[in-house]
Amino acid sequence: MKLDESDFEMLYTTSMSWGVQWILQQNRFASKQPIHYDHKWAYWFKDYSAYLFARTFLDGIRTDYQELIDEATGDFVLLSNYTALTWQK
Repeated sequence: MKLDESDFEMLYTTSMSWGVQWILQQNRFASKQPIHYDHKWAYWFKDYSAYLFARTFLDGIRTDYQELIDEATGDFVLLSNYTALTWQK
């Protein structure tokens, strides 16, 4: 399946800049690996299938990401340096 940037825009429910400012809230996130704060963006997904499609898109453009669970919201989260179209304006 081929996904493009406009498809990615339709998948996430919320996005925010990411970085060391999130260290104070690190306990709200679950991860199999230590959380990295050097990514530029965080993308939240309420729907697991949207989360999987987003991972497929990032894999397709060869962009690294880290997977988290936001235990405060129950959402799936992807951290990445990919800048979504919304943030490119």
